[in-house]
Amino acid sequence: MNNHNNSNNYNNGNYNSGNYNGGNYNSGNYNSGNYNSDNYNSGNYQYNNEEVQLMNELSSNQAANPYATANPYADENSNFFLAIVGGSVVAFICSLLWAAITYLTDYQFGIMAIGVGFLVGSSIKVLGKGKSSKFGILGALLSTFSCFLGNLIYVYAYFAKIFAMSFFDAIGDLPFSEAISIVFKASGLIDILFYILAIYIGYKSSIKN
Repeated sequence: MNNHNNSNNYNNGNYNSGNYNGGNYNSGNYNSGNYNSDNYNSGNYQYNNEEVQLMNELSSNQAANPYATANPYADENSNFFLAIVGGSVVAFICSLLWAAITYLTDYQFGIMAIGVGFLVGSSIKVLGKGKSSKFGILGALLSTFSCFLGNLIYVYAYFAKIFAMSFFDAIGDLPFSEAISIVFKASGLIDILFYILAIYIGYKSSIKN
Protein backbone atom coordinates (compact mmCIF):
# COMPACT_ATOMS: atom_id res chain seq x y z
CA MET A 1 0.00 0.00 0.00
CA ASN A 2 2.80 2.42 0.79
CA ASN A 3 4.60 1.56 -2.40
CA HIS A 4 1.46 2.14 -4.50
CA ASN A 5 0.72 5.66 -3.16
CA ASN A 6 4.28 6.77 -2.79
CA SER A 7 5.11 9.85 -4.91
CA ASN A 8 8.86 9.45 -4.87
CA ASN A 9 9.09 7.19 -7.88
CA TYR A 10 6.49 9.08 -9.90
CA ASN A 11 7.15 12.81 -9.28
CA ASN A 12 10.80 12.99 -8.42
CA GLY A 13 12.16 9.82 -9.84
CA ASN A 14 12.54 8.26 -13.23
CA TYR A 15 9.54 9.84 -14.88
CA ASN A 16 9.60 13.57 -14.04
CA SER A 17 13.09 14.79 -13.57
CA GLY A 18 15.08 11.79 -14.57
CA ASN A 19 15.03 10.14 -17.92
CA TYR A 20 12.13 12.16 -19.29
CA ASN A 21 12.77 15.88 -18.61
CA GLY A 22 16.46 16.26 -18.16
CA GLY A 23 17.81 13.01 -19.42
CA ASN A 24 18.01 11.28 -22.69
CA TYR A 25 14.87 12.70 -24.22
CA ASN A 26 14.97 16.51 -23.86
CA SER A 27 18.53 17.69 -23.81
CA GLY A 28 20.35 14.58 -24.88
CA ASN A 29 20.02 12.81 -28.15
CA TYR A 30 16.99 14.67 -29.43
CA ASN A 31 17.58 18.46 -29.20
CA SER A 32 21.29 18.93 -29.54
CA GLY A 33 22.48 15.51 -30.59
CA ASN A 34 22.32 13.38 -33.66
CA TYR A 35 19.01 14.58 -35.01
CA ASN A 36 19.05 18.37 -34.94
CA SER A 37 22.39 19.82 -35.73
CA ASP A 38 24.84 17.12 -36.59
CA ASN A 39 23.95 14.84 -39.46
CA TYR A 40 20.79 16.54 -40.71
CA ASN A 41 21.41 20.29 -40.96
CA SER A 42 25.12 20.49 -41.63
CA GLY A 43 26.17 16.95 -42.32
CA ASN A 44 25.26 14.13 -44.69
CA TYR A 45 21.76 15.37 -45.56
CA GLN A 46 22.78 18.74 -47.00
CA TYR A 47 21.33 19.24 -50.53
CA ASN A 48 23.06 21.13 -53.30
CA ASN A 49 21.38 23.83 -55.40
CA GLU A 50 20.48 21.53 -58.30
CA GLU A 51 18.80 19.05 -56.00
CA VAL A 52 16.87 21.81 -54.25
CA GLN A 53 15.69 23.20 -57.62
CA LEU A 54 14.63 19.75 -58.80
CA MET A 55 12.66 19.14 -55.59
CA ASN A 56 10.97 22.52 -55.94
CA GLU A 57 9.92 21.72 -59.51
CA LEU A 58 8.59 18.32 -58.50
CA SER A 59 6.70 19.88 -55.61
CA SER A 60 5.16 22.47 -57.93
CA ASN A 61 4.05 19.83 -60.42
CA GLN A 62 2.64 17.66 -57.69
CA ALA A 63 0.75 20.59 -56.22
CA ALA A 64 -0.71 21.47 -59.62
CA ASN A 65 -1.83 17.89 -60.26
CA PRO A 66 -1.50 15.61 -57.23
CA TYR A 67 -2.77 12.59 -59.19
CA ALA A 68 -0.34 12.92 -62.11
CA THR A 69 2.17 10.12 -62.59
CA ALA A 70 4.90 9.64 -65.14
CA ASN A 71 3.84 7.38 -67.99
CA PRO A 72 6.61 6.08 -70.25
CA TYR A 73 3.97 5.06 -72.82
CA ALA A 74 2.26 8.45 -72.97
CA ASP A 75 1.42 9.67 -76.49
CA GLU A 76 2.37 13.29 -75.96
CA ASN A 77 2.95 14.19 -79.63
CA SER A 78 0.79 11.53 -81.22
CA ASN A 79 -2.01 12.01 -83.73
CA PHE A 80 -4.42 9.09 -83.84
CA PHE A 81 -6.69 10.68 -86.45
CA LEU A 82 -3.77 11.17 -88.84
CA ALA A 83 -2.72 7.58 -88.18
CA ILE A 84 -6.21 6.37 -89.18
CA VAL A 85 -6.28 8.43 -92.37
CA GLY A 86 -2.72 7.62 -93.45
CA GLY A 87 -2.98 3.97 -92.53
CA SER A 88 -6.28 3.59 -94.40
CA VAL A 89 -4.85 5.13 -97.58
CA VAL A 90 -1.80 2.86 -97.50
CA ALA A 91 -3.99 -0.16 -96.71
CA PHE A 92 -6.15 0.56 -99.78
CA ILE A 93 -3.09 0.92 -102.02
CA CYS A 94 -1.69 -2.34 -100.67
CA SER A 95 -4.99 -4.11 -101.38
CA LEU A 96 -4.78 -3.01 -105.02
CA LEU A 97 -1.23 -4.34 -105.24
CA TRP A 98 -2.33 -7.58 -103.53
CA ALA A 99 -5.13 -8.10 -106.08
CA ALA A 100 -2.91 -7.18 -109.03
CA ILE A 101 -0.14 -9.61 -108.07
CA THR A 102 -2.65 -12.39 -107.43
CA TYR A 103 -4.42 -11.69 -110.74
CA LEU A 104 -1.22 -11.62 -112.82
CA THR A 105 0.47 -14.64 -111.24
CA ASP A 106 -2.49 -16.72 -110.01
CA TYR A 107 -0.50 -17.11 -106.79
CA GLN A 108 -0.31 -15.51 -103.38
CA PHE A 109 2.98 -15.19 -101.57
CA GLY A 110 3.74 -14.90 -97.87
CA ILE A 111 5.97 -11.93 -98.54
CA MET A 112 2.85 -10.08 -99.66
CA ALA A 113 1.28 -10.30 -96.20
CA ILE A 114 4.56 -9.28 -94.58
CA GLY A 115 4.83 -6.34 -96.97
CA VAL A 116 1.26 -5.22 -96.29
CA GLY A 117 1.74 -5.35 -92.53
CA PHE A 118 5.04 -3.51 -92.73
CA LEU A 119 3.84 -0.74 -95.07
CA VAL A 120 0.58 -0.14 -93.22
CA GLY A 121 2.25 -0.27 -89.81
CA SER A 122 5.11 2.01 -90.88
CA SER A 123 2.70 4.63 -92.18
CA ILE A 124 0.82 4.58 -88.87
CA LYS A 125 4.05 4.86 -86.89
CA VAL A 126 5.41 7.75 -88.99
CA LEU A 127 2.17 9.73 -89.13
CA GLY A 128 0.66 8.82 -85.76
CA LYS A 129 3.85 8.83 -83.67
CA GLY A 130 2.10 6.80 -80.98
CA LYS A 131 3.55 4.52 -78.31
CA SER A 132 0.34 2.98 -76.94
CA SER A 133 -1.23 -0.31 -77.98
CA LYS A 134 -4.15 1.38 -79.76
CA PHE A 135 -1.81 2.26 -82.63
CA GLY A 136 -0.70 -1.35 -82.84
CA ILE A 137 -4.31 -2.56 -82.87
CA LEU A 138 -5.09 -0.07 -85.62
CA GLY A 139 -2.17 -1.37 -87.66
CA ALA A 140 -3.26 -4.98 -87.17
CA LEU A 141 -6.87 -4.24 -88.19
CA LEU A 142 -5.96 -2.20 -91.26
CA SER A 143 -3.40 -4.79 -92.38
CA THR A 144 -5.97 -7.58 -92.12
CA PHE A 145 -8.56 -5.45 -93.92
CA SER A 146 -6.05 -4.73 -96.69
CA CYS A 147 -5.40 -8.43 -97.29
CA PHE A 148 -9.13 -9.22 -97.26
CA LEU A 149 -9.95 -6.33 -99.59
CA GLY A 150 -7.19 -7.47 -101.93
CA ASN A 151 -8.81 -10.90 -102.14
CA LEU A 152 -12.21 -9.30 -102.71
CA ILE A 153 -10.91 -7.14 -105.56
CA TYR A 154 -9.29 -10.23 -107.06
CA VAL A 155 -12.64 -12.06 -107.04
CA TYR A 156 -14.26 -9.25 -109.07
CA ALA A 157 -11.29 -9.11 -111.43
CA TYR A 158 -11.40 -12.87 -111.98
CA PHE A 159 -15.18 -12.74 -112.49
CA ALA A 160 -14.71 -10.02 -115.12
CA LYS A 161 -12.03 -12.08 -116.86
CA ILE A 162 -14.17 -15.23 -117.06
CA PHE A 163 -17.25 -13.46 -118.44
CA ALA A 164 -15.26 -11.07 -120.64
CA MET A 165 -16.54 -7.90 -119.10
CA SER A 166 -15.02 -4.84 -117.53
CA PHE A 167 -14.14 -4.72 -113.86
CA PHE A 168 -16.86 -2.18 -113.11
CA ASP A 169 -19.47 -4.27 -114.97
CA ALA A 170 -18.45 -7.20 -112.78
CA ILE A 171 -19.03 -5.09 -109.67
CA GLY A 172 -22.56 -4.38 -110.95
CA ASP A 173 -23.34 -8.00 -111.89
CA LEU A 174 -21.82 -9.82 -108.92
CA PRO A 175 -23.57 -8.94 -105.64
CA PHE A 176 -21.26 -7.74 -102.89
CA SER A 177 -22.51 -10.31 -100.39
CA GLU A 178 -21.86 -13.13 -102.86
CA ALA A 179 -18.34 -11.86 -103.56
CA ILE A 180 -17.60 -11.84 -99.83
CA SER A 181 -18.98 -15.35 -99.55
CA ILE A 182 -16.64 -16.49 -102.34
CA VAL A 183 -13.66 -15.00 -100.50
CA PHE A 184 -14.54 -16.91 -97.31
CA LYS A 185 -15.23 -20.17 -99.14
CA ALA A 186 -11.99 -19.91 -101.10
CA SER A 187 -9.92 -19.15 -98.01
CA GLY A 188 -7.73 -22.00 -96.87
CA LEU A 189 -5.02 -22.54 -94.31
CA ILE A 190 -2.52 -20.52 -96.32
CA ASP A 191 -4.85 -17.52 -96.34
CA ILE A 192 -5.26 -17.74 -92.56
CA LEU A 193 -1.49 -17.82 -92.16
CA PHE A 194 -1.23 -14.75 -94.38
CA TYR A 195 -3.76 -12.92 -92.22
CA ILE A 196 -1.88 -13.87 -89.05
CA LEU A 197 1.37 -12.60 -90.55
CA ALA A 198 -0.28 -9.33 -91.53
CA ILE A 199 -1.80 -8.91 -88.06
CA TYR A 200 1.52 -9.51 -86.29
CA ILE A 201 3.69 -7.36 -88.57
CA GLY A 202 1.03 -4.63 -88.70
CA TYR A 203 0.84 -4.47 -84.92
CA LYS A 204 4.58 -4.46 -84.29
CA SER A 205 5.33 -1.93 -87.04
CA SER A 206 2.72 0.60 -85.90
CA ILE A 207 4.06 1.41 -82.43
CA LYS A 208 6.84 3.95 -82.03
CA ASN A 209 9.73 2.76 -79.87
